Amino acid sequence: MFFAGAVVLSTFYYINSNFSMPLWQKALIGMVIITVLEFVIGVVFNLILKENVWNYSNMPLNILGQICVPFSAIWFVLSAVAFTAIDKAELLLK
Repeated sequence: MFFAGAVVLSTFYYINSNFSMPLWQKALIGMVIITVLEFVIGVVFNLILKENVWNYSNMPLNILGQICVPFSAIWFVLSAVAFTAIDKAELLLK
């Protein structure tokens, strides 16, 4: 999961540095990035390799137990927090 986090934060930094858009749009893009990555990693590790790292089967609106709408909403909020933190860090480093 460290690798996934590094990919997400690197992508967020790239988006933040190269595109000007409102926070809600960046958070929406971040939510999609995290959800897609979570699905791909979940399919590989949980379904193919049978590692059973997480299982959203009991959550509403889930897909194969790997992603679900409630957690995607959480990723939206956390993406907004991450983009805000990146903005503040960039200001401090200038």
